Amino acid sequence: MAHTDYDRMRDQVQKRINQEPAIADPSRISVRAEKVGGLFKRHPVVILEGTISNESEGSRAAEVARAVLGDSDAVEIENRLVVPLI
Repeated sequence: MAHTDYDRMRDQVQKRINQEPAIADPSRISVRAEKVGGLFKRHPVVILEGTISNESEGSRAAEVARAVLGDSDAVEIENRLVVPLI
């Protein structure tokens, strides 16, 4: 998968998250796409990072990413979104 493919994945997921009405402040969510794994088992992973208002926003962001990327196991999604302690 070429570098531009990862850029495209990242951009598509970020754009869709930014449009998601169930996420109060999507600007606090960043998306990265990169390769992980060993020499022969490398695969793409999309990483969601940032802070969210509640756990349902994190779940929704992961659902949005999965909808954009398709329902295959070819792309892993890592949800690193956190709800800050007040």
